Amino acid sequence: MQADLARLEKSEPNEAALAVSLNNLAEFYRNQDRYDEAETMYVRSLHIIETKFGSNHPDVAVLLNNLALLYTAEGNYSQAESLYKRALKISEVAVGADSIDMARAMNNLAELYRKQSKYTEARHLYERSLEIWQKKTGVDSPLVATSLNNLGLLYSDEGKFDKAAHLYAQSLAIREKKLGASDPVVASSLNNLAELYRKQGQYLKAIPLYERAQSILEKALGPTNPQVATVLNNLALLYTSLGKYTLAESYYKRAIAIRESQSPKKNPELVKSLNSYARFLKIRNQPQRASAFYAKAKALTNRRPMGVAD
Repeated sequence: MQADLARLEKSEPNEAALAVSLNNLAEFYRNQDRYDEAETMYVRSLHIIETKFGSNHPDVAVLLNNLALLYTAEGNYSQAESLYKRALKISEVAVGADSIDMARAMNNLAELYRKQSKYTEARHLYERSLEIWQKKTGVDSPLVATSLNNLGLLYSDEGKFDKAAHLYAQSLAIREKKLGASDPVVASSLNNLAELYRKQGQYLKAIPLYERAQSILEKALGPTNPQVATVLNNLALLYTSLGKYTLAESYYKRAIAIRESQSPKKNPELVKSLNSYARFLKIRNQPQRASAFYAKAKALTNRRPMGVAD
């Protein structure tokens, strides 16, 4: 990371350009689950923009939103919520209540509420962001597909599987049409639809969707990308349910190896994979190994963020 930072500081002509590059590099790190590096870059970029343009500049809202996405991924929900709300206030004044930026921030805050099972609050924000995106970008834009997908996640969490399936199908159709069948976000839709089938015990419907998602992601992002690990973990859960334990264990181990290669000290997704594998070992009557993985997961759960002023 230090080498990347030094290179940016030498190459960029001014502080504003440096802030943009820092944000872009932070986005790369975040998508790789390298959360420490991402946080350092976001905070540095935010400091530059606030110093140069003031704390109510639209670019401050963008950076607050990105940093909140990071904290959400890490499970630091309280910190993320305060940043999302601050970003919303800035965007409403700077670019308007019906702007695309406002819709994006509302969608992200809705995701945070969904992860906390605050479904009423989440639904209101999802529906509002969907309304704005449909009005501003058209009814079949990729942004609209994102809203439909996220509403599908909400209904799936609530056990309303028919509604979720309909929204996932709509989102998938838009993404395949607008972005192409091999785009990683198409893989996300496929994985979500497969998860819906898995939760309902429709395993034979889920398997080809997972496998297609895995293939797309491995070709587009590489076999060690965190999104690949998500699909592998889901396949492991499915094959555990089918009693295909050897195959399931191979997927668990691959998912954990990918997660551990990224940001092992602060990765909720790694914790989920470790706990899933521990439960698997318990099913397989290996209590000592299960306890070891439970303990490893527990040791990774506590972390405090750098922090940004509210």
